[in-house]
This record gives sequence, C-alpha cells and structure tokens, in this order.
Amino acid sequence: ESSELHIKDEDPDEFYAALNRFNRILLYSCRMPRLIKLIRDYHEYLSSLRRFSLSTMERRLVVVREHREIVEAIREKDFQLTESIIRKHLRGALKAFLDAQNRMLPQEKTLSAALRAPIEIPG
Repeated sequence: ESSELHIKDEDPDEFYAALNRFNRILLYSCRMPRLIKLIRDYHEYLSSLRRFSLSTMERRLVVVREHREIVEAIREKDFQLTESIIRKHLRGALKAFLDAQNRMLPQEKTLSAALRAPIEIPG
C-alpha cells in the first residue's frame, strides 16, 4: 500500500492522498451507486475528519495495519471478517477524531462528550 511509503513524511499530504486512493478503490469496488454517491457527497467533510483522526503517528500505523487486514480478508473472501475489521476501523477513526479534538480544544468538551455517547452501528 502506498500509504506505507509516506507514513512518516514531514508533509502528510501524500499519506492522505494514498489513503484516499485506497478508500476510493474499496468504495467503487462495491458497485453500489447509491452508497458511492452518499460517500462522495460527504467526501470533503470526511476528509477533514480524517486529518484530525490521523494526527498521531500511532493512529497512522494502526490505519495502515487495518487497511492491510481489510485487503487480506477480502482476498480470502471472508466477508464477515471484512465487515468486522471495517467496523473496528470506523470506531477507531471516530475515537481518534474525538481524542484529537479534545487535545486541540480541551475547554470545549461538551460537543465531544455528546459525541462520545454510545453509537450503535447496526450489525
């Protein structure tokens, strides 16, 4: 994965670009036009959240590992495992975003507290 090549770059733009390519490949492979449109419509918003959630090297390393796990589960055609890894990945992204927000805006924890309420991801 090309994101591994850029994980430690001083300028993280190449890392984010590689992640965006990975996500696009994964998204378009689903061949679900309504899902593709929904995610494309939220792309700019999701990109800004991604920059927050990837603000630490630790999270970047986790993301690269999770992407490898997703690809391997897809290759093995283990769709339950793929779904499980993706759910874990998305929960981790949300947690990383909220943690980054708390580090940057410690005085404005009310929004973060509200967002930390249990989130039910169907399935």
